[in-house]
Amino acid sequence: MTNVPKTMDELKREFNEVVQNLRTLSEEYERGSKAAAKAIAVQLRVLLHDSKQNISLLTMFGRKRILFDSTPNLLAGTDKTPQLPLIRFQSRGVIAPEGATISDAEYVPVYWGFPGFGDALNMFIPWSIPPWQQLPFDQWWDQRVLLIDSQTSLTRHDIILGVADQQGGAHSDPSIEEKHAIVMRQQALRFSVSLGGQSASPEHGPQYACVRQICYEVQRTLGACRG
Repeated sequence: MTNVPKTMDELKREFNEVVQNLRTLSEEYERGSKAAAKAIAVQLRVLLHDSKQNISLLTMFGRKRILFDSTPNLLAGTDKTPQLPLIRFQSRGVIAPEGATISDAEYVPVYWGFPGFGDALNMFIPWSIPPWQQLPFDQWWDQRVLLIDSQTSLTRHDIILGVADQQGGAHSDPSIEEKHAIVMRQQALRFSVSLGGQSASPEHGPQYACVRQICYEVQRTLGACRG
């Protein structure tokens, strides 16, 4: 049978559903379900990714020509590796009479502030935060946002499709690209923290926190242009 084009009302309804799904999944992520990043990646793929087989919802809805918010990158222009401008590493430690304990070593999104600085600084010194860039979609989508070493880097496109298509988002592949394996298994990152003779490392690689930060960028972008 012949395919029938969707109406603008139908596309708008699908667009609003994806936006709501991203909001709900983001809240689930914030409550501690890091695996929600897989479902976030699938929704972002539907919203953003054009290919020979599929047209993104934003393209169908005529919104792909907007400028996309890009997280400030304080490490741009340096040779330092690794560079993880979308996220930061954090852990929690407790010193009690019975000794020191450490827990919750993890990668977290930077959201709208400085990578590596607390919310208090970002809240009370907002003028100290570098301005967000606004980029055309293709430049934003293909911008390198995770640099592990001189040979391994990932773009937003790489991260979203890697999590959605290879790491159990929409389906899981029996093998993954080497660069995704390096990131997922935290090879060459080696982030850990020690306290009172104990040490802790993140349970997950940085890809989930990167997905959440990319989602945050998209939510900022769509919030600014809604109407």
